[in-house]
Amino acid sequence: RAIQGLCLKFPKKHDVMMNLLSTMLRDEVHSLRLIILVSRSFNYLNQRRVILILHNLPQGGYQYKEAIVNTIIAVIEANPASQDTGLYHLCEFIEDCEHGVLATKILHLLGREGPKTPTPSKFIRYIYNRVILENPTVRAAAVTSLAKFGAVCANLKPSILVLLRRCLFDTHDEVRDRATFYLGVLESNNPSLISQYLLDTLQSSIVGLQSLLVHYIDNPAKDAFNLNSVPITTAPAEVTPSSKTDDMVVDAPRKPALPSKSRQEEFAEKLGVHSGVCAARARL
Repeated sequence: RAIQGLCLKFPKKHDVMMNLLSTMLRDEVHSLRLIILVSRSFNYLNQRRVILILHNLPQGGYQYKEAIVNTIIAVIEANPASQDTGLYHLCEFIEDCEHGVLATKILHLLGREGPKTPTPSKFIRYIYNRVILENPTVRAAAVTSLAKFGAVCANLKPSILVLLRRCLFDTHDEVRDRATFYLGVLESNNPSLISQYLLDTLQSSIVGLQSLLVHYIDNPAKDAFNLNSVPITTAPAEVTPSSKTDDMVVDAPRKPALPSKSRQEEFAEKLGVHSGVCAARARL
């Protein structure tokens, strides 16, 4: 959070901080080279602040890397100028990432933000490498990311279709099903289908969709499953001051609170109790 605060406070220094975070992801140690790199770009006060941050960071582990990845993502979302650099560092990280959850999260980010960059084609190689080298969960996420590039970037669509056809021979059914589905959507050249199934997020409730699918499988019906029957996810309504006062229930009148005692009175009571105890002991 401290490094993220520095990145947001000094947006023009995002290159230095991105290189710092990327090196921390790869090396997992706090080397003197990082401190020298930071000291050349900040004044004395901020230099001391970054040095304290580096010395207090833990080494390795999932939580450590997750915190760095979340910081890079937060900087990308807050500073559009750092988007290209941040995505490139994340691509380098997933080349040697042993945590499937982080790789899936980064692939989802690449599919959402990668096509918007000036040169989206440079991310395709990193994404397709995940299809070849990773476990089925990460491979399925990579297929979805590739399909989003094909939906947004018309010049990359022929190459994306070739890569998706290669995914049809994958050993896992989830990867094959996704590749088949996205191939059908992209080859249809229907903008409404592409927008509905690739670009727009799912508005249905995941829990409701799962329960209805289980009920549909357990109780087969002649009609096909209707997605419109799934409840739509809605954000919780914020309570405005006007509605809050209108809907507020009037409570019973409360008794006025007794005035709190001063410190002198509390000490006097304690001394009185103590003197009374001493007097009782003296009589015994």
